[in-house]
Amino acid sequence: GNGVDIFSSVETDLIVDVLGLFVTSNAGRGLFQPTTPTRIADTRTCLGIPACTGDPIVAKTWTAVDIGAFDDPNGGWMDVPANASAAFISVTIDDPQGAGWLSVVPGDSTVGATSNLNYDSQRNATALAMVRLDGGAAGQANIFASVPAHFQVDLLGWFTGAGGAGDPSGTFVPLTPYRTLDSRVPQGSPALAPDTVTTVDAAPAGVPADAAAILMNNAAVLTGAAGELQVADVAQPTPPAFRNLSAGAAGLNIAAATVTRADDATYTIRNSMTTHVISDV
Repeated sequence: GNGVDIFSSVETDLIVDVLGLFVTSNAGRGLFQPTTPTRIADTRTCLGIPACTGDPIVAKTWTAVDIGAFDDPNGGWMDVPANASAAFISVTIDDPQGAGWLSVVPGDSTVGATSNLNYDSQRNATALAMVRLDGGAAGQANIFASVPAHFQVDLLGWFTGAGGAGDPSGTFVPLTPYRTLDSRVPQGSPALAPDTVTTVDAAPAGVPADAAAILMNNAAVLTGAAGELQVADVAQPTPPAFRNLSAGAAGLNIAAATVTRADDATYTIRNSMTTHVISDV
């Protein structure tokens, strides 16, 4: 049927929000075009925020973020076209002044019935979001936070709109989830030191060498301090200004999904703190 199976290791309630769907025949539309992760919005510096003061956003209000208007400062190959239908973004809540939740919706909506990210007071957290850009959204996303906080948005890629490429490049191919990295194995292995860059081979998961991008879920386990994970197709020369996962304190187990460009069915993970890292494709 048209369903999924969800397993929890403990008794809990579950909430599921539908963000969109992939179809089998819509030539040229909805094809994913990955980018190297790029910071496109930051309420601390007013980057990409049309109405911004540099202060934390006011609780329970909507902040508009320009995504469709993004122009790549490094040559233009990552420009989001005007007819892009949607985007994959990574959203980080920064120094929230209480426990709360964050919602990302298209620019023509202010309906806050869904949550993309839940967080604790004064602990940064990061989550993957997919947001529609076409139609009345006019290339913008609206972001809501239930408590005063800063946030950052990193562009991971966009989906073609009407008149997009006619070839199948960027078509989503589902796989059975497969663990590609577990630094705890073999048992007793030490945690990864800060600023370790690990190259992960996704070929055993069924990812072909010519794959344009990889969708995965990563976890930082038994963190030694607050820090973050940064995922990219190749190792960045310096700690880059984007996040795919944030851990707000030591001793946490944090998981977050992300998508990255692929390099011959491989990707890299940089951890800024001492931690074990798990990755599932």
